[in-house]
Amino acid sequence: MQQTRWQLEKLYTIDDVKVGIATIQEALIKRPSTLTEQVERYQQVARDVEEWSDFIYCLYAEDVTRSEVHPLLEEIEVVQATVRSLAAELDTQIAVVSQEDWETFVADSPYAFFLNERRDVSRIVHRLFKNNCYKTSVLTDSKAGDNSTNSALWHYVSSWMENKSRLVKGYTKRCLRLTA
Repeated sequence: MQQTRWQLEKLYTIDDVKVGIATIQEALIKRPSTLTEQVERYQQVARDVEEWSDFIYCLYAEDVTRSEVHPLLEEIEVVQATVRSLAAELDTQIAVVSQEDWETFVADSPYAFFLNERRDVSRIVHRLFKNNCYKTSVLTDSKAGDNSTNSALWHYVSSWMENKSRLVKGYTKRCLRLTA
């Protein structure tokens, strides 16, 4: 039986992927001076990471034995972790902006929905920590202690945000477009 290939190389080459990852890594090194610049950088980097990771996962799914794809999988995982850390920094910054300044900031922002959603979740997490609700969470690991619990709760909320975002953006549709 003949295997059908998706012909993904018509979209990008392995070298294109390497350049794309390097470009993201360069963008992550830059430190924006304003919150607006930070939001714009995060949006750009998150979009690029999602596009390249989708493509790399499709390359891997097409042929799991392709040795040049394995390092790309590792690299994109590291970049994704860095972007999650960047998101946590952004969440911390937007959570402390006064309501009046916040309303002015998001009034003309094309990212208002995204920013309001991130701020709402940040405030919920802050309230959970402030009221010690995390201690009774199902995420509590009695062997690991509070720090592990805090990290687990934050990871849970971040994962929830990421999954919700992927649903809104039509993650599956994009992957189907890549393979069509």
